[in-house]
Amino acid sequence: MPQLIESVANCAHVNMLVNEESLARMFGANDIREILQYLIKTERLVRLLNNYKGIPISYDARFVEEIPEGFIIQVNKYQNVCMENDRFTFIQSDQLPAIIRAKVLSVDIVQEMALLSEFSVAPENIGAREAVRVQPKDPITIVLASERRKLTGSLVDISVSGMGITIVTAFPFNPDLVKKAPVTVEFKLPINQSSIKIQGTLVNIMARKSGNYRLGVMLNTDTNTKQMIARFIAARQAEILREMRAYHDVLYKIQTEHKADAT
Repeated sequence: MPQLIESVANCAHVNMLVNEESLARMFGANDIREILQYLIKTERLVRLLNNYKGIPISYDARFVEEIPEGFIIQVNKYQNVCMENDRFTFIQSDQLPAIIRAKVLSVDIVQEMALLSEFSVAPENIGAREAVRVQPKDPITIVLASERRKLTGSLVDISVSGMGITIVTAFPFNPDLVKKAPVTVEFKLPINQSSIKIQGTLVNIMARKSGNYRLGVMLNTDTNTKQMIARFIAARQAEILREMRAYHDVLYKIQTEHKADAT
């Protein structure tokens, strides 16, 4: 076992104590490349992380070859669909110092292969979210109220414990809306058109270049509301997985026809 890889394996239990910036300094592109070469040689499996419309998609994969452009990896067909959409993936392995982000140069849906490059240490929060979040199929209006005013936005995604909201507002932004501020959100889900009103805490605010804001709200849900949201998530999750399978079949057909035309 190469010395670097042995060191990584022996120190895996302290990785959580090292922040992203420190890991990036400690393990550069050449170090990651050496580990990936070892994974090819030993045929060890890695785990890929993506999401499809909010649903985590994670399957085992195996690096099979290094070429000048990057590394070829054999992947699950549905992981490949996510990688086609995202153009990136996250790699997890006990042989790596942390979760690694990789750029997806190309995907082969038919052969279930992908070409990865530009490997780097991923942000620390990747893979940390436990609750499943789904994106709504159709727009859902959210009314978000603070102590002094109400704002109207759109639901980005939702879990039983939190939601993402896009707010369109002119500057200056509502001064009440700061991290840890108490808020109330009101909305209707397709499975139940009765109004749902939940107390919550604002945990994240991100300004967009377009002037929009992305807000993260932690929800304080009671048992009945949590069950209602869970039913919506389950139904939407099943729908999204059907959409992903259908999208895979479309991509497979397109690539098969393209390969036939090329021969």
